[in-house]
Amino acid sequence: MAEVAMDDATTPAPLPVCSFNLLQHIKSAQAQHGLRHGDYGRYRQYCARRLRRLYKGLKFLHGRKKFENKVLEADMVKEERHLFIPLMLAERAWSYAMELKKEVAADPRKRMHLMKRLRKAARWAAELAALCAARADSRTALEAEAYSSWMGANVLFEQEKDWEGALNKFLRTRTVYDQLSQVGDLEQQALCRERVEELEPSIRYCQYNLNKSGGKTSMSDLKDLKSQSPAQDLLQSKLEAVLVEERKRQAESMSAITWQGRSVPVRNNATRLCILNANDLLPQLEQVEEYAQKEKLFDKIFICYEDARKQVRADISRLASARGAEGDAARAELQAADAAVTEMLVTSTIARNKLLFTHHQAQLAPPEERAAEGGGEKKAKVKVEDLVRLSDNLLTNLGGLADSVLATGGSADAAAECAAQEAALSGWRAYYLAQMHTDRGALAEAYLLLGVAAAHAGKAAAQEEARGPG
Repeated sequence: MAEVAMDDATTPAPLPVCSFNLLQHIKSAQAQHGLRHGDYGRYRQYCARRLRRLYKGLKFLHGRKKFENKVLEADMVKEERHLFIPLMLAERAWSYAMELKKEVAADPRKRMHLMKRLRKAARWAAELAALCAARADSRTALEAEAYSSWMGANVLFEQEKDWEGALNKFLRTRTVYDQLSQVGDLEQQALCRERVEELEPSIRYCQYNLNKSGGKTSMSDLKDLKSQSPAQDLLQSKLEAVLVEERKRQAESMSAITWQGRSVPVRNNATRLCILNANDLLPQLEQVEEYAQKEKLFDKIFICYEDARKQVRADISRLASARGAEGDAARAELQAADAAVTEMLVTSTIARNKLLFTHHQAQLAPPEERAAEGGGEKKAKVKVEDLVRLSDNLLTNLGGLADSVLATGGSADAAAECAAQEAALSGWRAYYLAQMHTDRGALAEAYLLLGVAAAHAGKAAAQEEARGPG
C-alpha cells in the first residue's frame, strides 16, 4: 500500500490541452495593428513587442547578459501563450518579408533578405504545427497545419521554381479551411470561407504556370486573377510582371488591328502595345459601378490612345521624305492606322461624355431649390448653369474630334456618331438654357429655347435612326 501511494505521488499530473482560434487571432491582430492599411512595418513592430511581453510573462528569457538560445519543447507548453511564441515569430518574419517585397523593385539586392525571412517564417510555422499536434486540441492542430502549409507555399511561390509543390501546399491549406468553414460559430465559419476565397487566385496562378510549361495559357486568365486578388502583395507583383510580359508578346505577334470591321496594319510594336493596354482596360468599365472609378479608367484609356496616336504620327513624320511606291504604301498604312486610333479615341470620348453628362444631370438641384434665394446654405448639388457650361465644353471637345476624324480620313460611321452626339448635346444645352431663363422669369426666351431644343432632339433622333442599330 505504501509503494502504491509513493508511485501515485511521483506520477506527474497530465498537461492541459491548449485551444485557441489561430486564424481569428491572426486576423484580429493584423487588422488592429497596421495591415488594414498595408502597413507591414507597424505590424512587425507589434509582433516584436508582443514577443517581448510573452517572453517576460512566461519567464522564457534567453539569458541576462549573453544570449542563450532556448528551444520550446512540447512538454514545456502549459498554456496557450506558449504557442503564441512561435506564432508571433512566424508573423514577425512574414511581415518583414512583405515589407521588403515593396522595396525589391527599387533595390533588387533585398530579394535575398526577403527569401531568408520567408524561410524563417515557414520554419517557425512548422514548429508551431508540431507543438499544436502534440499539445493542442484537434481543431487548433488542424489550423496550425494549414498555417504551416500556407507559409511553406509562400516560399515556393516566391522562388518560382517548384510550382507543383506550391500548388499542393495551397490546395492542402484550402482543403483544411474548407472543412473548418463547416464547423464552429458563424464568425469562425466566415473567416474560413474568406480564407478559402483569398487562396483561389494563388492556386490559379500556380496552375497557370504549370500550364504555361505546356503552352496552355491565356491572357484572360491573368486578367481575371489580377482583378480577384487586390490585397495579396506576393501575387500582385508577379501578376503585374507577367501581364506586361504577355502584352509585349501579344504586341510582337500582332501585325494588324481590327476596327469597325476592317483590318488595319500596325507595324510599330510600341503602338500595338498602347492599343492592347487600352483594350485591356475597356472591359473593366462594365465591371465597376462607381463614377470615380469609371473616370479613372477613362483617363487611363485616353492616355493609351493618345500615346498610340503620337507613335503613329511620329512614324508618319519620319516617312515624310520617303519616295517611291514603297514609301507611298507605308504612308497609306500609317494614315489608316492614324484614322483607326483617332476613331477609337473618339468613341471612348463620346462614352465618357455621356457618363459625365448623365452623372451631372442626376445631381441637378430640383426647381424648388433653385427658386429659393438666400438661406445662407451652400448647395452641394449641380446647378443649371453648370450643365450649360459642361455642354459648351463637351461640344467644343466633340467638334475638335469630328475635325480630327475628317482630317485623318476616318469612317463615315465615326463622323455620323460625332454629329449625332453633337445634336443631342446641343439639344440639352438649349433645354438647360431654357430652364435658366425660366428660373429668372424670362418665359418668352425660355419658350423659344425649348423649340430649339426640340429641333436638335429631332435631328439627333433622325441621325441615330439613319445610322441603324449598333
